[in-house]
Amino acid sequence: MTANSDTWNPREEIDKYEYGEQSSRFRHLLWYCAGADVKLLERCPQSERVKKEGIGGIVLATGGLAFISGSYAFYTVFSTGYAPSGDEIEIFTALKAIIFGFMWAFVIFNLDRFIVSSVSHGDGTSAVTFGEILQSLPRIFMAVIIGICLSKPLEIRVMKSEIDAEMHQRQEKYQKADNERIEAIYLEKKNLLDTDKTELNSKRARFILDLQKKDSEIAQQQAIMNKEAEGARGNIKGIGPAYRAAEKLRDEIIAQKQVLLDEYNREKSAMDKEEDRLKADQSRIMEIKEQSLRDAKLRAEKLDGLIERISASHEKYPVPSLLLTLLLVIIEVSPIIFKMMLEDGPYDRLVENQKRLSQARYAIEVHSSIDTQTGKVVTHGETYHQADMLNNYEIGNLRVQSDATTKAQDAWLKDQLAEIEKNPHKYIKRDSEGSASS
Repeated sequence: MTANSDTWNPREEIDKYEYGEQSSRFRHLLWYCAGADVKLLERCPQSERVKKEGIGGIVLATGGLAFISGSYAFYTVFSTGYAPSGDEIEIFTALKAIIFGFMWAFVIFNLDRFIVSSVSHGDGTSAVTFGEILQSLPRIFMAVIIGICLSKPLEIRVMKSEIDAEMHQRQEKYQKADNERIEAIYLEKKNLLDTDKTELNSKRARFILDLQKKDSEIAQQQAIMNKEAEGARGNIKGIGPAYRAAEKLRDEIIAQKQVLLDEYNREKSAMDKEEDRLKADQSRIMEIKEQSLRDAKLRAEKLDGLIERISASHEKYPVPSLLLTLLLVIIEVSPIIFKMMLEDGPYDRLVENQKRLSQARYAIEVHSSIDTQTGKVVTHGETYHQADMLNNYEIGNLRVQSDATTKAQDAWLKDQLAEIEKNPHKYIKRDSEGSASS
């Protein structure tokens, strides 16, 4: 077909690339994740589409990792404590963790999508310059923080068996130290009670010993009296001075014993109450001690939180922890670096063209010039012609209305003054006393 033919279409003859082919929904999803314009991408060659699919795939995968990481982290936070077998799953806790994990993944996905879509191609070449890195530092910093936050729950899940063993040892060590502290506290209290009990027993024993001593003295004097009465001394029977002296001393000792017995009976009630109190205190202290030991065991079992597990992974396995963190950080930062390494392609020019078309459609004029030193376009400001035109129109209308109102008021006032000059009595009223008022 010749160029002079009426039906010849040079575009069909030269460009036979199917730009408008229908893309799958999954490809649209990847483009959305990359923050790309789907309509413009469908007009670009396959190479441009693959670039955006790769970046979108990284963002989508990061969102999936964020869901797994967040769900496991929240499950660790919400769980009741350490499970020795490691196989028990709390259903309600798992549901809560999934909900919060989805919310966390949604936040991370949108942050990644914003970071990736807001990073420009820099100078449009494949070289990553210091200026490009400096310009992207805030976004790189955000990506690094996100990568670190994502890596921590994943690393404790990857090393779960080792960390479970370490946490079990830590819990036993913590419980042992807590038990020793509790034992020391209650041993001191027990010693005080034992001291009081020893003093009470000593007091009771002194009373008994004194009573037994009096009984022994009374028996001794009674033996003397019996011997005197039987005439054992000099074969003289009967009651003599020695007998009477022994009897008198016996009676005095009996009286002393009675006084001591009365005092013991008076003190015995108080001592019995004190003994009961000491037994009750000792029983109560033992109960409190047992409860404290049970509480210590529960505290040790709950020593299984997210921060504690991360700390254990850093202390026991620093190298694997660092490698996994670096891996997640690289995954997060890579889309930013890749975009700085990409050269300007058809898609970027279509995007720029669409920006200019949008500005032209709404009469937005950008004032710019080229910097002779750097060769870059420097923007000095914008002129919004449509807005300026509407602004001038509205302000002009208000000014015209204001001027017309002023002139109408002046003409009315002039007519009123002239009418007053002609007929002043029309505007003056007189009351019953004849005084005038306007």
